[in-house]
Amino acid sequence: MKKKLAKIIMVIIALILLFPVPIRYKDGGTVKYQAILYSVTDYKSLRGIDGYDTGIEIKILGTYSIDDDVMTMKTNDNNYTYVFQIDGDSLIFQQDKSSFVDLTNDRFGFKVTDKAKFHLVED
Repeated sequence: MKKKLAKIIMVIIALILLFPVPIRYKDGGTVKYQAILYSVTDYKSLRGIDGYDTGIEIKILGTYSIDDDVMTMKTNDNNYTYVFQIDGDSLIFQQDKSSFVDLTNDRFGFKVTDKAKFHLVED
């Protein structure tokens, strides 16, 4: 009986940590799926007469370290590592030192290639 109760409690905890809650913004269609361990934001915000800003943002709990001008990010389970060269307010992806990055659907982002540059954008 105790094992069955423990399994039920573990399933409930996993659902709480992993099940996302959708948050809809009134900016043209942006939806954020927020769970305790991660969040996924599907951007579709109006940009005046120029149309829409679109994109996907994925945030996963993990750790990062900075050594000189190199940032190394690891997921909490240590299955994935991503390395970036820091250049001012930009991060340059180092494919040869990172885990493989692949898109499951081309509609939800862009292919990340070696030396891809990510710029800091202030809110």
